[in-house]
Amino acid sequence: MLTFCQTSIGCLLGALASVAGADPTWDVSNTDQPYTQADFTVTDGTWMSVSVSPDGETIAFDLLGDIYQIPVAGGEAKLVHGGPAMQRTPRYSPDGHSLLFISDASGSDNLWMSKADGSNSHPVTRETTAVMTGPAWGAKGAYIAGARMYPSADKLHKSEIRLYDLAGGSGQPLVPMPTVGENVHEPQFSPDGRYLYYTEKVTPPHASNIYIDANHKNFEIKRRDLLTGETEELIGGFGGATTPEPSPDGRYVAFVRRVKSKTVLFLYDIRTREQTPIFDQLDRDDQSDFIGQGNYYPQFDWFPDNR
Repeated sequence: MLTFCQTSIGCLLGALASVAGADPTWDVSNTDQPYTQADFTVTDGTWMSVSVSPDGETIAFDLLGDIYQIPVAGGEAKLVHGGPAMQRTPRYSPDGHSLLFISDASGSDNLWMSKADGSNSHPVTRETTAVMTGPAWGAKGAYIAGARMYPSADKLHKSEIRLYDLAGGSGQPLVPMPTVGENVHEPQFSPDGRYLYYTEKVTPPHASNIYIDANHKNFEIKRRDLLTGETEELIGGFGGATTPEPSPDGRYVAFVRRVKSKTVLFLYDIRTREQTPIFDQLDRDDQSDFIGQGNYYPQFDWFPDNR
């Protein structure tokens, strides 16, 4: 359980002003709309993504659209990224000096970077209609990846995974949109940088836009060899498999699966192919949502010593 002290957020109360004749440099953090500042105290949260610093001393997490840091030993949480913009899914760089995260401060969800303390915050991608999700660091922090969701109605279910230079730019395709017209999400690189793990919806678009039975074989975790270009279906089956997180030593992949009415954390041994359930009291996953929202389960993480 994460415990932290009283914090503050700004809550917008009014609707946004008409965009007719608006300044094209409109800033979500300065809308000139009325707001009130609310103080609140919480002792836990739901649907929170976490990232462990490489030295194992600090955890970054998101809560209610803000990003915080808290010592692993416990204590007071520190606000790192706050304000009206929605900030989520923090990821420490391999050297621990930077954070990669999602923010809509520029008007659309984009990949952003900052120093670990929150300073020097800036966008890496500059999408205006498409949406970026699933930020991931490459080996040694030399590059980053994210899933790009298409904005048009005819591509409502579809996405691709793209690779980006730290300086930004349009990037390049890493995993194209699946041929069945569905989505790929949640990219994660192996520690040595050779493999890319990701979640793919392997069933075609459903006739129903309301409900998907999460206990069926809807999602698989795939692994792409970035040297050969070959892709294998690594983890699948009934209840699906989503949200891969490779261990620091590269031997295991933690993931989640639906088992009847529960979302269960599993451990996959890459050498033996054995799957072991670890914890069955997780918050409900998002597999039954008819539109991919970027993360089928909040991001979790390993400690540096493979715990």
